[in-house]
Amino acid sequence: MLLLAPALVLAAYVFAAVVPLLPHTYLYDNGMHLALGRALYHGRVDIEYFGIDTATGPDGRFYSPRAPAIGALVALGITITDNEDTARRAVPALACFALIIVLWLSAGVGLAAAALLALAPPLVYYVHGLSEVYLSAALILLAATCRSERVAGLAAGFIAFADYRLVPMTLLAFTSRAMILPALVGWGVLGLYHTMAFGAPWRLAQHYVTAFPWSNNLVGMYGWWPPWRGAGDIFLGVKIDEWMRNQVEEPAYGMLIVAPWLVLAPLGWIRVRSRRLALALGLSIAVAALTCTHRTGLPRYLAPLVPLWMAPILMSVWQRTPTSRIDET
Repeated sequence: MLLLAPALVLAAYVFAAVVPLLPHTYLYDNGMHLALGRALYHGRVDIEYFGIDTATGPDGRFYSPRAPAIGALVALGITITDNEDTARRAVPALACFALIIVLWLSAGVGLAAAALLALAPPLVYYVHGLSEVYLSAALILLAATCRSERVAGLAAGFIAFADYRLVPMTLLAFTSRAMILPALVGWGVLGLYHTMAFGAPWRLAQHYVTAFPWSNNLVGMYGWWPPWRGAGDIFLGVKIDEWMRNQVEEPAYGMLIVAPWLVLAPLGWIRVRSRRLALALGLSIAVAALTCTHRTGLPRYLAPLVPLWMAPILMSVWQRTPTSRIDET
């Protein structure tokens, strides 16, 4: 613990040095988030028309179709730095550092292994949505491994605030009574945002995206297929057949192609003794299976789950058991 403060200070200096050097590809995911960040900075939730992904609300105004967490961080960054470009560059780097710190201090993974996991494929390979990937992964892992149930509940409540696709993971808040009340903070903030933008807490932005309407998401924009076929495409795919995926320049290779070491992850799962961590793994498999049944499922949708999947086996290397840093809850 005596080394913790100097380590965090050093991390802050490294963070400040790295931000100006980030390549443009590292920022690819921030276009819509930047639009929302600008709006929030000026005290609004509606944005300027961004493109075919823009959601047109009941009031005729335009809104971001993405979960609002990254946009909120961009707005905070603009407020602090008074510079959009600096804020835009800082958000993905900040989310990356957050994931490393959670892996190190909450999950108990060695600092070097935590940094390697965060900076190696597949997390950095699918750069479209990188900030969401890092932030969502950090929140999921914190909710699953933090010794403080209040902190874990707070993290669980904000998972959906970071990525709509990961809503099932927020059910971790029901692991214990102590986690439910803190989780209400994140759920309440998200509900407030939806109410301000769309008129009700249960109305999501995807209800109002003209190019990709909610009905398409429900029936499958390209239809549905068996989960094993989707899993083959997401984990072992070597090309992209769908024309729209090629339009957004999605990486062609599946997760196990770019990160074959992921096959070792289940070896750590069998040693898990924490009910909360076991539930998180179970929910993550359910999310992955649901994603694999949709023809529009992409490897980057599962990238936020990779740190959770790999944490147990990495924890077993650095600790006697993969649950020694968390409560048996």
